[in-house]
Amino acid sequence: MRTDTYPAPLLVVRREADAAGVRLRLIGELDLSTVGLVEAELGASGARPPPGVFDLSELCFLDLAGMRALLGTARPAEALDTRLVGASGIVRHLLELVARFEAEARHGPPARHRAEPPP
Repeated sequence: MRTDTYPAPLLVVRREADAAGVRLRLIGELDLSTVGLVEAELGASGARPPPGVFDLSELCFLDLAGMRALLGTARPAEALDTRLVGASGIVRHLLELVARFEAEARHGPPARHRAEPPP
């Protein structure tokens, strides 16, 4: 008897719709090797409404390619309505770094208080 085993997929994309809108749940790893799955799901949506929420609660890894895919998914007019929720661990850390970088790019770095040397 032959049994074939296949590795678990690195990323699972689930589209869920309810009265609140469309939610895209990402499970696993979003990186250079899996970003095509998210782009394919978004490209296939065509006439379907774009996701208003990306649920990242089960995303355990995110690299720069994945971050670019998330940030580039919504068209500018819809981007204000798109939310990323549930991030934790390294995914949350990367999102916070990007948010801080974007804030500094718009408003300049935060003011640094210089300590006066003791007299």
